[in-house]
Amino acid sequence: MDSPALSALKEALFPGQEVKVSVLRGDGSLRTFVRLTSGQKSVLAVLPDNISPLGPRENIAYAYIGRHLAAKGVSVPEVLFFHRESSAVAVEDLGDVRLYDLKADSDDDALFSLYLEAIENLVKIQVAGPHGFDTSYCFDTRVFDAPFIYERELLYFREAFLGGHLGFETDDDRLLREFQTVAQKAQYEGDGFLMHRDFQSRNLMVKDGRLYVIDFQGARLGPPQYDLASLILDPYMDLPGPMRERLFKEYLSVLKERVEVNEDAFREKFLWVALSRTMQALAAFAFLSGVRKRPGFAEHIPAGLKNLEGLLAKGLGEELGYLKEISEAVQKSSAGL
Repeated sequence: MDSPALSALKEALFPGQEVKVSVLRGDGSLRTFVRLTSGQKSVLAVLPDNISPLGPRENIAYAYIGRHLAAKGVSVPEVLFFHRESSAVAVEDLGDVRLYDLKADSDDDALFSLYLEAIENLVKIQVAGPHGFDTSYCFDTRVFDAPFIYERELLYFREAFLGGHLGFETDDDRLLREFQTVAQKAQYEGDGFLMHRDFQSRNLMVKDGRLYVIDFQGARLGPPQYDLASLILDPYMDLPGPMRERLFKEYLSVLKERVEVNEDAFREKFLWVALSRTMQALAAFAFLSGVRKRPGFAEHIPAGLKNLEGLLAKGLGEELGYLKEISEAVQKSSAGL
């Protein structure tokens, strides 16, 4: 594989050297990931998605946000080179081990320690991240607001998961009214936080015992509860309830060291934001497995449905009666699972 962008990266980083090029498999991204190796040195090249009109802007965001977060003390891969003509970017190679990959082989204490590292980095992103952050680099909206939630998370759930994956017919008048409620309750309300938007175990790399955050190009202003929900309600890991609550409390402890927090209000908001995130995750699993034919995503749908059922059982079902009916009907059916 070669291209003008790759040639420019190789010349900038490995001048005059023979370079081995290995194409890597990404998860749900349309970008191309390539490992460039010469001798003992290797870097990761990220080539933009040339299908979506936002493709080049996604990589521009990646380069800017990566450098911004590094300056705030967040553990992210170093941005080594950015090729302006193509928007290709080269970053520090962190290897292939994700937090997700350690699920089966790590004892509870070791796993918990890594989660604590994740929480420390997350709070830095959320609290330090907004300072000096230029939102013009956000490639896909600057704020996690109600219209974005409604269109890109909740309608996505209806179309990709309920309709596309399950073939489930809904009463749209009832469902869309409840979606409007969720979008209003979950939206960002200007509290001065930066959100990662996909802060989960497959976007947390582990190298030499240290945890690193990747895939931050979707960062925007948003509620801190969203990233916390992404981390502790992560269907990839399906953490037990006691560990989720322990991590929730650890997160609040770290957050309270930096900002004032009304814990009751935070927990109430968390339920609504977590519900939006859960529906988005189910939609993504359905779309990636069914439309893009990416293996391994459908197997996490049951854990996502369990999250959905659990959130609706914590009082949300009182305002979202129809969504609760749908959740119960889906749980009883094995269609598509």
